[in-house]
Amino acid sequence: MPTRASRLTSAAIAVVVALALLVGACGEPRPPIAASSAPNALVTATPTPAPPTPSPTITPTPSPTPRQGATPVPTVRPERVPGLNESSVRVAVIADVETGGTADGLFRDAWSAAKAWELEINDRGGLGGRDVIVSTFDTSLTNHRAVLEVVCSGAYFAIVGAQSLNDYAGAELLGTEDCNIADFSGDVHGALRAESANTFIPNPIYNDLRQAGPAAWLAQEYPDTVDNVTTFWFEELQLRNETERLFEMLDGLGYTVRTIDTDLDEGPSERILTRFTELESEAIVWNADPDRLIELLREFRSSELDLTWVLCEFTCYSQQFLDDGGLAVEGVYTWIPHVPIDSPTADDEFIDYRFYLKQFAPDVGWSEVGIQTWMAGRLFEASFNKMLEVEPEQPTREALVTAARSIDGFNANGMLPLTNPGGRQPTSCFALMVVEGGRWVQAHPQPPRDLDCAGDNLYGLTATRNQGLELPVAASSTSSEAAADEEPIDLDNPEEVPNE
Repeated sequence: MPTRASRLTSAAIAVVVALALLVGACGEPRPPIAASSAPNALVTATPTPAPPTPSPTITPTPSPTPRQGATPVPTVRPERVPGLNESSVRVAVIADVETGGTADGLFRDAWSAAKAWELEINDRGGLGGRDVIVSTFDTSLTNHRAVLEVVCSGAYFAIVGAQSLNDYAGAELLGTEDCNIADFSGDVHGALRAESANTFIPNPIYNDLRQAGPAAWLAQEYPDTVDNVTTFWFEELQLRNETERLFEMLDGLGYTVRTIDTDLDEGPSERILTRFTELESEAIVWNADPDRLIELLREFRSSELDLTWVLCEFTCYSQQFLDDGGLAVEGVYTWIPHVPIDSPTADDEFIDYRFYLKQFAPDVGWSEVGIQTWMAGRLFEASFNKMLEVEPEQPTREALVTAARSIDGFNANGMLPLTNPGGRQPTSCFALMVVEGGRWVQAHPQPPRDLDCAGDNLYGLTATRNQGLELPVAASSTSSEAAADEEPIDLDNPEEVPNE
């Protein structure tokens, strides 16, 4: 049987011969696809202006023997759909990865999970008989708008599994004539991205809702801590807006919240430790990088600062958090909108995610960021298949957006309780997890119950729901300047990223 390499070599020779025979014929070149030395290597590229999608070309072709007075009938060649042809569909995964030490690796698992999903779906025959090709882009924290412009104008049919702290930069482009691309994000982190009509999330908790169930349970479990809880307010990247939303929810639950202002360059400094001691706080609600929380908790432990509880947002739910945190993260809580990944009642979909993740990147552990991206891939699949039911012959980016808006009753093949991504309705269900003995253990609800699905778990925001919806002029300017200072990488030959 011919090897894969020999088949590829034969295919390459056939393509060269075909091109030689077609010299001079009209045709639109396909964007080059980088070859990889590793079978499943990630491919990333920093933003470089990409050529716009050509307009339809009309080539008049007269009949072979036109009768006297007859008008030749023009033949219209169909416009090429970006990222889609009869054999493949190409999608882009946009994430912060290398951030100069600010939040390195926070969303790297979006890349790994997307490539694992690519392996799984192609093992099942692809989508509509097409192979799925995943291309990864690193926004490096400040380059989100520039990367988004590249993807919008390039050969990509959709955005899948995106995760970036700066995802609001350029979000106003989504849904415009120049960028009518469907965006299946794993999660959103800026208000403008959350409000985009083209953005769809598996569990769409947006600007007007917060999952309040975990904080409400902790208030009942530890009533003496309610009057003095600390949050950390970061000024950069509109993170303060999201913290103010968190503040409104905690205040509505009866918490008295103290704040410590900081920035992304300051670690667990003496100033922060002194301020925390002055506040005499007993609990922390954390919604920033988990690695920073680990550093802070180590300092607390060495300084003999006692905490009754710490509640971290679901980015903490990962194998890496346990491995890196060790004893420092014992007792840390987090919440997830699905059953635990190792629960006896967990759907086989979790097994598939972990199996294909190991196939692609054996040394990468599971994470909630990866699970979110995997679920975003399933949402893209559901939308793509629904689109083919309506537009089997001429699918377009616009048709995909329309299909995504009609998706209801979504459960990511069994991973999630039912959500309504098209109608932007999340699940009220959650499980509260805590680190005990170096592993994640379900703290609430107590097994054999899987999830707490009370309707009042979702808290409706009013005062802060519109924060951050103004166009981030300063942020966009900063992003553009940062992008200009970096040496661009040729998109024809993007860098290869190892399977880490």
